[in-house]
Amino acid sequence: MSADASIRFDTTRTKVPKASSILADELRTTIVRGKLRPGDPFLSEGELIEKHGLSRATVREALRLLESDGLIVSRRGPGGGLRVGRLDLQSTVRTIAMHLARSEATLGDMFTFRRLIESESARLAAENATDEQRALLEASVADDPHPLPQVIDFHDLIAECTGNEFFRVVQKVVVSLASWHTPDEGLDEHDLVFARAAHAKVVRMILERDGDGAARAMDRHLEAFKSLVVERGNIDKPVIRASAW
Repeated sequence: MSADASIRFDTTRTKVPKASSILADELRTTIVRGKLRPGDPFLSEGELIEKHGLSRATVREALRLLESDGLIVSRRGPGGGLRVGRLDLQSTVRTIAMHLARSEATLGDMFTFRRLIESESARLAAENATDEQRALLEASVADDPHPLPQVIDFHDLIAECTGNEFFRVVQKVVVSLASWHTPDEGLDEHDLVFARAAHAKVVRMILERDGDGAARAMDRHLEAFKSLVVERGNIDKPVIRASAW
């Protein structure tokens, strides 16, 4: 028996992509490479059938896949039809949250990651924040009291100021996850005042364009919050708790 004859291919395990999946991939590429913006008109079902020579059922299934991704939306009435959608980052957060919940990731794991990414975000914000963003940062720490939603929004604003889409998206995910557990920490008025002071220090370093100083200030802020979580016996608890759902 030759070597070739001894090779067996299990064709039952070879999955051929469905035509609808192939078309959906092609349409995703069209949206991204064409730099289509949310609200822009998209090809109609009929136009896609004519252009690709596929059945109506196949085209509808491809469009359903795009709708489930949030890439397109269907509008009724005058001026309706298919439009490019606005991606919902929160759906990505929920997917990641489910993974983390099943993997039993802890708050300690989250703080390790937050200190890495958010310290660097503060450094980049010092280098790249626009004049408008710098004004927003200054305003974000100007008011008393500093309520919890404002404390959380501050971290999103830092990410916006990095000028780096990777940092903006990843930090948005992390801060969203953090916001789910933060209310469970029982932060009192003293804690929020302390957080505002820490934020003010970060902002001052950013406004002075001191990247290293901003990174150190953010790291100290997160380390202080971590210490509070440790003190309350929560550091080894799951990052996603039942109350978050």
